Amino acid sequence: MGSRPATPAAETAGEAPRGTYLDWQLDDPAGKGVDVVRPVRDEIRRRVDALLAEIDSR
Repeated sequence: MGSRPATPAAETAGEAPRGTYLDWQLDDPAGKGVDVVRPVRDEIRRRVDALLAEIDSR
């Protein structure tokens, strides 16, 4: 069994991937201070929590 790297859906080319992909537009906090990183982290946490709640409700 081969391994495939995890890539954002927008970067996937060639074969049609299975499943649902969400392309969250988030600011890239690379190289920024904690005052920029924390809000991005918090937004990711909020979105993941909402996604998990949506999946659980199915």
